[in-house]
Amino acid sequence: MFDWTKGKLPGKPSRLCGPATVTDVVLYIRPKHMTKIAAQTKNHDYRKYELPDTVHRLWFFETEPVDAITFMATTGPAKRPGEVRDSSGIGNDDFDAGLKGCKFGYPIIQLYQFTDPLDRKTLKGKYGLTPPTSHFVPPPWLSRDYTPEKLLLRLF
Repeated sequence: MFDWTKGKLPGKPSRLCGPATVTDVVLYIRPKHMTKIAAQTKNHDYRKYELPDTVHRLWFFETEPVDAITFMATTGPAKRPGEVRDSSGIGNDDFDAGLKGCKFGYPIIQLYQFTDPLDRKTLKGKYGLTPPTSHFVPPPWLSRDYTPEKLLLRLF
């Protein structure tokens, strides 16, 4: 069984994930970037590291001053520079030209907003979770308790 308390995913996902299939990842994001995604002016999330091909949900943990999991997005396979070919999103042309310093782009297909964001106090008090300092595989209760039908508002 995957130990989510140590669930950091850079490097070789197969080594880190064991027999479990990783479908969800919590990513840290600056509020200014999350605002652009929510406004649909930014339609990809760019990272220096590749996530496992099995990931299809991105849970966004906004950094200070928000400091909470606030959004969940469905995504598709990672794209590499030159593969996005969509000038409508902020940063897409720079990514395609190899100017962003990131090697992987994740399309934002659908976006859901938490009606009640999961801040650190709630995560620790209700669930006993102290989030790691880097992206991580969430505990099973996150995708079980926070579904589009429960506690999430679909934005697009």
